[in-house]
Amino acid sequence: MEDSTLFEIDPELMAGFVDEAEEGLETLDSLFIKLDTEPNNIETINAIFRPVHTIKGNSAFFGLMKVKSLAHEMETLLMLAKEEKLILNQSIISVLLVGVDHLKEMLSRAKDGQSEVEQESAFNILIEQVISAKETNNNPIEHWDDFFSKFEKVKTDIENLDSSYAKQLDAVLEMATQLKPGITKTEKQENKEKVSTQSDIPEPLQKINSILELPREDGLTEIEAKTILTNLTEMQKLTTDKNACEIIDSAIEQYNSSASSNSLYESLLIELLQEKIEKLLPFNQWQTQPKKTEAAKQTNENANPAKEATKTMRIAENSIDNFLSFVGELIVVGEMYSYLQTTISQNNQNANFAKDFKRVNETFDNLSDNLQKSIMEIRKVLVRTILQKAPRMVRDIATESGKEIKVELVGEEIEIDKRLIETLDGPLTHMVRNSADHGIETPDDREAAGKTRQGTVTITVTQAEDNVTLTIADDGKGLDLQAIKNKAVNLGIITQEQN
Repeated sequence: MEDSTLFEIDPELMAGFVDEAEEGLETLDSLFIKLDTEPNNIETINAIFRPVHTIKGNSAFFGLMKVKSLAHEMETLLMLAKEEKLILNQSIISVLLVGVDHLKEMLSRAKDGQSEVEQESAFNILIEQVISAKETNNNPIEHWDDFFSKFEKVKTDIENLDSSYAKQLDAVLEMATQLKPGITKTEKQENKEKVSTQSDIPEPLQKINSILELPREDGLTEIEAKTILTNLTEMQKLTTDKNACEIIDSAIEQYNSSASSNSLYESLLIELLQEKIEKLLPFNQWQTQPKKTEAAKQTNENANPAKEATKTMRIAENSIDNFLSFVGELIVVGEMYSYLQTTISQNNQNANFAKDFKRVNETFDNLSDNLQKSIMEIRKVLVRTILQKAPRMVRDIATESGKEIKVELVGEEIEIDKRLIETLDGPLTHMVRNSADHGIETPDDREAAGKTRQGTVTITVTQAEDNVTLTIADDGKGLDLQAIKNKAVNLGIITQEQN
């Protein structure tokens, strides 16, 4: 039914919907980054809620039921936050950001006439993660972890202002540590080491295990059950071992038996599946899953010229009006040239001809110049379109590396040609990643060097006449010129004797 609905929709109408939806989603990364530091900012939550709500409401009309499903679950989380029933902490924000990425990808695929999702199992897992995020805030330990993280930052700032408060702050921190419920640091470390030993366990098995380990009073939800079946099927492709295959086949048979008897939600199914999974966890002779490389992805993108040909631009109405007015004048000038041509053929000795021709030619030159400027204005877009991706990029790197980094953007309101935007996108991404990955130090290293624990990456765009300058700077450790020279020497770019 979904596919037939899609075929009935006017492609131009679909493209317009997708363009508007993508425009709304483009602003969300920076808003979520703002929520990292202001999780209770209702104004920011509302700004995020609006485009997600709009996509949820309109997507069903175009038959995009998976887009609607994901947007609906994200909207539910945001509504709880609006009603102050849920705190959007870092883990929930990360889940929502992944949801935004998937919405963009799904909309893009729909616009190109493809199915909404490439892998049904991955989509189901994402839906489950968004649904499960509603429960994560009920864990008091997570609230305490957030408290300790924020308290450490405040403690550092206060000590920098007045070191005499150090003992009092340490006493408060110690008291808070004693009050913290849940597992001890030793147990946390043991759990962390336990997880690290699971790197040889295939991803489908890890996903099933993580679902079965969730605390629950009732049986599996429908999405959980479908996710388990999908990943059991994936596991069949990862081994030829007789015992492992028998266990997987038995688990699938048990699942199908429970489904056919309408007992899919029974806790008995969970116990039976857990028994099978426990037998598979020690098994270490799994085949690796083939993954698409970046080069392969790039090849696939380059091999699709139709996708490139269907790019669209949203243009301000007044820009189009200006452009059309110049085109109208151009038609008038064409009529004037026709008149002069008639005059030439009728009277070659007309004394006023040179004067008339000069006047018409000057008018044409002025009009051509205005038309060129108008076209250039139509092609201009705000540089914000590429700058706003930087905070999200830096956040992901900081989260993975344990760093604390903020991003400052200067010159977002400057407009430049769209072709220049596309040219700058690659270098900007590379340089910002370098700053966050290699330039900014860890909080402890920065503190030891007498810096604030939080580093800063500053991206500045300036414009002087026809020149646009993009500058990326950070307050990290800077460039190690000797290390760079050694690398250049090793690569044979320069000799040891050269500077």
